[in-house]
Amino acid sequence: MKPLTQNGLTLLELLVAFALLAVVSVLVFSAITHTLRSREIMARQSDAWRELQHIVMVMESDFSRLVERPRRDIGGNREAAFYSQGGGEQFSLTLVVHRADTVSGRRLSNLRQVVYNYSAGVLLRGYWTHLDHFPGASAHNKQLSGNLERLELVYLGNEKHWYSQWPPVNYSGDRVRLLPRAIKARLEMPEIGYVERIFLTGVGG
Repeated sequence: MKPLTQNGLTLLELLVAFALLAVVSVLVFSAITHTLRSREIMARQSDAWRELQHIVMVMESDFSRLVERPRRDIGGNREAAFYSQGGGEQFSLTLVVHRADTVSGRRLSNLRQVVYNYSAGVLLRGYWTHLDHFPGASAHNKQLSGNLERLELVYLGNEKHWYSQWPPVNYSGDRVRLLPRAIKARLEMPEIGYVERIFLTGVGG
């Protein structure tokens, strides 16, 4: 009599095979999920760095073109060429800059009032086409960032002290023409942490 032969898989072997397949599937799914998350994080970090680079470039352009020419309000009263208001979670910075444009090969110079407003993680930069205010004038605003966890600015005086507000509270000279020697910015974003940058204004030698 010939012995009986088994051509199929036993129930135990099938269970083992299904268990191994489930383990492999979980490992593959986890690897794919991790890869996708890593790419998403890298993409957000890349976007944050590009945004931060743009902010630094705009600030550097403005802070290197400071002019001590006081502005005038609607009533003709003189206002400081550079001053800050507020601090911490909400502040504004107003400055006068020199802009040079080229039109048909000819350089045209003009002065422009610029304002930075920061509140609730949003940084706006605005400017007026005319330096002195007049009725009906409004700023042209552009959002530089909507994802800043924190933005701090401090200002270097001629005596090489850093101030959190400008003009310094105890300064007794001509406040409307006073400009800082340098501006230190600390910018913080959730994707990349914080970055510090010092902008030299060229004021005071």
